[in-house]
Amino acid sequence: MGNTTAPRPSRPRSGPTGLLTAALTVLVLAGGAIGCSEAESTAPIAVVAQPLCPTLERTCKEVKALAWAEGITVECGPDDELFLVKSTGIPDYKMATPKLAAQDWEFLVPLSPSCATETAPRGAVSVPDGMMLNGIPFYPAIDPTTGNDLVTTAKNPDDCAGNIGPGCAYQFRSVSSCIFGKDEPLADHADADGHAALIGLGLDGFAIYAPDTLAGEPALDSCNGHYTEARGYHYHGSETAPYLMGCMVGAERGDIRFTARLTDECLKFPKAPSGSGMP
Repeated sequence: MGNTTAPRPSRPRSGPTGLLTAALTVLVLAGGAIGCSEAESTAPIAVVAQPLCPTLERTCKEVKALAWAEGITVECGPDDELFLVKSTGIPDYKMATPKLAAQDWEFLVPLSPSCATETAPRGAVSVPDGMMLNGIPFYPAIDPTTGNDLVTTAKNPDDCAGNIGPGCAYQFRSVSSCIFGKDEPLADHADADGHAALIGLGLDGFAIYAPDTLAGEPALDSCNGHYTEARGYHYHGSETAPYLMGCMVGAERGDIRFTARLTDECLKFPKAPSGSGMP
């Protein structure tokens, strides 16, 4: 397999539900002109669907300040609409398998993600849904064609909930206890107010936090996320399916791909992990 083309920091042109912006209420008035008569004022009103949550405003500085693992680089586009994360895809802890190969992942994500008017399903099980702060991509846990739980049926998972997938790529399909290292419990990285630690980002740009929510916060929705004033919309991991994300709420979906050349041994896998996050 040859090298893939590295993504450029430019605005994605499509997403799970198209490029959706904050919706406006549209007045449907007979005759096409807005008048002042009482008859015209009673014309029917068509309401455009509203986004599921407000846009989460972030700066490049804030994204770079996240607890990324050593060796990961974060770059922002010239218009500060997107940011690019680069990672080898090799964790900073010792692996027990000789098949692991560096992928040189490139993860392109909206800097200030916004919600669509409806949720969208996650992609194919062979295409990553996002990246953890330690630079490891994560994939859907439930096979949409069979309904199989790929976490409970995973072959040879390690004690960090990771295993080797297609193309010799190290991957997660559930919450890993080793995002900050094998000897760094997730609880030790909780936010100052006690909220669970931020552990990764979805392709739609919204953050994923470790399991457990603060008392009084809304219940998680079908996508395994919720909106709060303090953090905007965000996902939470869970101990049971869907484990990370049940679906996506973002109006735009970024891209994730690798740029390394696979070894002959890794090419023997039926599918390689390369692929766009775009639907």
